[in-house]
Amino acid sequence: MSNNTAKVIIIAVIVIAVIVGAWFGLRAILNGIAGWFSDRGERADRPGVFEWFSRHVDTEFETVTYKPGDRFDSVEVYGVDCDVRFEKSDDGKCVVECPECEGVTHKVEVSDGRLRVERLIDRKVYGRLHIIWKNEAIVVRLPGDSYERLTVENSSGNVSVPAGFSFENARAACTSGDIAFGAAVKESLELKATSGNIAVRDTDCEDLKAETSSGGISMSGCRADDIEAESTSGGIWMENCTGREIGLSCTSGDVVLKACDGEDISISCTSGDVTAELLSGKEFSCRATSGNVDVPESVRGGGRCSISTTSGDIEVRVIR
Repeated sequence: MSNNTAKVIIIAVIVIAVIVGAWFGLRAILNGIAGWFSDRGERADRPGVFEWFSRHVDTEFETVTYKPGDRFDSVEVYGVDCDVRFEKSDDGKCVVECPECEGVTHKVEVSDGRLRVERLIDRKVYGRLHIIWKNEAIVVRLPGDSYERLTVENSSGNVSVPAGFSFENARAACTSGDIAFGAAVKESLELKATSGNIAVRDTDCEDLKAETSSGGISMSGCRADDIEAESTSGGIWMENCTGREIGLSCTSGDVVLKACDGEDISISCTSGDVTAELLSGKEFSCRATSGNVDVPESVRGGGRCSISTTSGDIEVRVIR
């Protein structure tokens, strides 16, 4: 046997040994994780890795329909880890459609004038962790157009609130998922996504606040006394938006304003460009640590505009 042949055999044996060892090691780790997530008292009762993954990856949901009959003026959705969509009811009655399976049910009730939808998970059956490949969704069909308050707390999944509804106050939060909001809000609108994009359209309120850690923020046709938008990793885009005070903060990403205006505009960007088209002249105070600055001459009486970026360019135009 030649030296080259011997080397090939040795390498092949080593590779096979590594693959086999990795397989048994991974299986042991997954069995340990599955046992921990199963939340059972006796180790012998804990599901194996294949049973655990079959239970949590291949979960089959069925749609269960709830029809709360009492009147309500506020809507609350809590503890959800799937998409949440709001739609207008066709027959003037409230209907809530929920995806359910073994260990996953919902509590849908009206109490003290509030419609509350809450996902209930039996951890002993369903486990603390599950993987869903399909886009399951809770669909809330509302009979009316106007409500006092909307609250949505979603851990994993998108939230969609279309035009056609109006609320006195509204708040939607997602840990992992996008938020699309098009309803009218009179007083306060607060949107927060840890990992996901936020899109707001055609709302007119007193206070508008959007915040995301990882994702972009877009606003179109929004009007508010106070507009705040903050993105850690992602850009901020605004079009046809006006506010008495506009405050934008972006750590990593570009900031773009098109046909926007406000009495007091403040934009802070760490790494990214700032491009703004304003409807009126301002007293400008703009500074770029590393980048170019191109702004019109300041004018009095139109408000103030302060822009700063550490690494990026600043370009401002007045289009009227």
